[in-house]
Amino acid sequence: MHKQLNDIVFVNYQLEYPIPDIAKDIDWKKILPPPPANDSDITKREILQVSSLTDKLSYADRLLVYQIDDDANSLLYKYIIEQNISFSIDYFRSIYRIIRPILLNIKYFYNRPRPYDLAPYYNIPINIISTETHHTPAYPSGHTVYTSLACEIIRKQYPNNAEINNSLDNIVNTTARCRMMQGVHYNSDNEGSIKLANILYNFLYSKLEKQYHG
Repeated sequence: MHKQLNDIVFVNYQLEYPIPDIAKDIDWKKILPPPPANDSDITKREILQVSSLTDKLSYADRLLVYQIDDDANSLLYKYIIEQNISFSIDYFRSIYRIIRPILLNIKYFYNRPRPYDLAPYYNIPINIISTETHHTPAYPSGHTVYTSLACEIIRKQYPNNAEINNSLDNIVNTTARCRMMQGVHYNSDNEGSIKLANILYNFLYSKLEKQYHG
């Protein structure tokens, strides 16, 4: 069973996207550690966690899952407006365009199956909410990278504001939890995403400082 489980991947091919010149120095194959093995105790615990989160979602839970699925930054944008926080969407999108091919390359490099791919082998039920946003390998979560990146940009502006930073943590954690509530990500996917967004934005910030930060 263990060999069979560890042979399971999301797709039977590997893609590699070109990296923008500004990020050529990044060794993307070494940024994140490999995800837990399919047959590991960690993966089994994570699948049980996803199963529990997808069981008997309330109507409000489902609405939130669909909201985050459709726009990972929807909660963040609402918070930004409410708190009158300065945030350049153009700057965010320019950074994300650099990061996205790195994210995709890591996804296809590790080629981790989704929780619902492995759940039948453990006889664990997952009530997946199927949409068009989970057709790449699981690790790391693109939605969580997206929200984490936006929050990293804001953190740079308010490094010593505990209230804002706590709110940003809550927003990232809600996005991450929604991806598990949908049944499409493990917790370790989200942990990898948060780490990836932090590393990549800090790497790019100094390179873009003169262009965007005067």
